[in-house]
This record gives sequence, structure tokens and C-alpha cells, in this order.
Amino acid sequence: MKLHIYGDSFGTLMKPGQSRHLEKTLDENDYWQVKLQKKLGCDELVNRSVFGTSLDCIQYLFNQDLDEISKDDYIIVIHTEASRRWFIEDMPNLTNFSSFIKFPSGEVNWDWIELNTAHLSIDKQKLNVQVQAARDYCINLANGELEDLYGNAIASYFKEFQTKGYKLINIPAFGLKTKEDWNTGFNTTGALEQVSIYEFKPIEARDPRSSYIQITQGVDGRVAHISKVNHDILVDKIYNSFINQDDLELDVGFKHNFITKKNWDKYNDYELYPTEEQKETKP
Repeated sequence: MKLHIYGDSFGTLMKPGQSRHLEKTLDENDYWQVKLQKKLGCDELVNRSVFGTSLDCIQYLFNQDLDEISKDDYIIVIHTEASRRWFIEDMPNLTNFSSFIKFPSGEVNWDWIELNTAHLSIDKQKLNVQVQAARDYCINLANGELEDLYGNAIASYFKEFQTKGYKLINIPAFGLKTKEDWNTGFNTTGALEQVSIYEFKPIEARDPRSSYIQITQGVDGRVAHISKVNHDILVDKIYNSFINQDDLELDVGFKHNFITKKNWDKYNDYELYPTEEQKETKP
């Protein structure tokens, strides 16, 4: 019996070698993915999450593995932002257009592309063409309403496997739908992004997101963007949804308002910090 996880960075257990930025080795037993595997009694964890990836890549990887997935297995699908698209074939982690397109100008940040692909053995000419195609889609074609419909279609696709007898739970990374849209048999409220952002203590009565941006400058070194104390809470919630069909409430029961600028290093698991270029481009 296995636990399969598909998703973006909210599902990843990032390790050295997966990114040139990561050097510190952590104990995987501290985090929700391995803890849930053990609590469910699964013999193996198959984690196909990719940081920075998109719904189309998540669905593609699931379809690739489907013949190897048993109805005795447990499956988690983390649904990322529907606006992401997998245009760059060799880089399924480069689907968030804001990573490599300068706004409001709409120009490609080619220096950023070079910096983040220099270590890869890929066809750079093909890469450049695909990057330009992604930019053209983002600037000239992308439509928010169609993206929401696309996200709904992907959620419905995975819900269909629940009706076929697969032990599958859909988990929203970002809250876009109603509580009934995600799973059959129990309601789902909130999203993982809420858990992540609300760990930060508001600064001068501003919202937690402002604190998150100011403290991390968009470079988040928490495993799965969540601190260890909330990994434990998340494990219990997912377990109870699998076993007891309890509502998956991602908007209540988590620890909030404890990360500050002074104690950020304590929670920055991978000791990641923004580069000078990133500091210049963050608000």
C-alpha cells in the first residue's frame, strides 16, 4: 500500500540536487508527507510534487502513473493556481509567468532565465522559443474566467476517481471554489495558502500577507511553505478525512501569528534568502 502525492511546492519535500539553491539536508520524518504515510500505514511514499508546477503537469504525471496506482493506495492531489501553464517542456517547475516576465512591461527577464537554467543540460534554442510562447500567451491570450473554468475542470476530473472507488483527496493550495467543489463525501474549506500566510504576525495592523512579503521577500524556506507545528495539524486533518470522511477544514485549527522578522531564521528550514536581484524586484 502506497501514499501518492501530486502537487506543487505545498507537496514537495525538496532535497539538495532538486534546486541549485538548496544545500541543507533535513530529516523528512519531521514533515507532513512522511508523517501521513506512517499514520496511514503505507509501505511507501511516492511523491510526484514539483515546486512551481501547474495543473496540467500534475494531471500529466498522475496519468503517467495511473496503471501503478491501486484502489488500496491513498492519493493526494494538491491543486495549484489555474493561471499557471506548462509551456516549457524541460522545466515543469517554471509555469508561474510572474517568475520570468517583468510587469508591467511584459518583457521576458532573459537574465533570470539564464541564471535559472545555466546548470541544466537542455536545448537552449528550444527553451527560448517556448519561453517566448509562454510570454505571448500570458500577455495576449490569458483570460481569468477561462482559467477558473480550467481549474474547475481539473478538480472535476480528479473527483471522478473518488466515485470510481479510489481513495483520493483533492486539496486546494489556493481557494477558488466553494466547499462542495473539491471532494465527494465531505466538505473542504480554506486552502493551504491560508495556513502558510497566516503563520506570519501582522505588522502594524496590516494583514499577514504584507508581513510574509516583507519578511521573506518571496523566498520561502519552509518545507511545503508551512512550519513544523502546522505539519502535525495538517496530518491529522487529512488522515481524518481519509478514514472518517471528516470535513477537511484548512481555515481553522492551525497555529497563526507566530512568525516575525526576528524569529524567521527559526522557521526558515532550508535557510533560503533572496538574492540581490530578487530584493530589487520585490515590493
